[in-house]
Amino acid sequence: MKGLITPNDDDDDDDNDIAEGVEWPEEEFAPPDDAKDLVSLLLQHNSVERLGSGGAHEVKEHLFFDGIDWQGLLRQKAEFVPQLEHDEDTSYFDSTYRATHYCMTLAGVGKGFVVATTDTGMLLSR
Repeated sequence: MKGLITPNDDDDDDDNDIAEGVEWPEEEFAPPDDAKDLVSLLLQHNSVERLGSGGAHEVKEHLFFDGIDWQGLLRQKAEFVPQLEHDEDTSYFDSTYRATHYCMTLAGVGKGFVVATTDTGMLLSR
């Protein structure tokens, strides 16, 4: 599942700007409606209205997870358990990503936005 978040230049107090700014892929790549609803609810700017603010049960009860046996998942044995050499061991990650050096730049904090640019892309947060 993926979407693109576009900046919203309006200076209003709309608490849903982040969720409304998602441009979902169309046609064959469009995520199901329940997936879009889940992501939109998780992206609520107002933390009180955000899905999960009342507890993990809110997220678990969302239609997207309908039919998931949460207790059964807890009882399942993991198919793969990494054997780490130390707390910061990243040897299980692709070396392409481990070798990437990130250079972060923060800007736009005054307008309520944080833009972090790296050598692999840009992250816009509010």
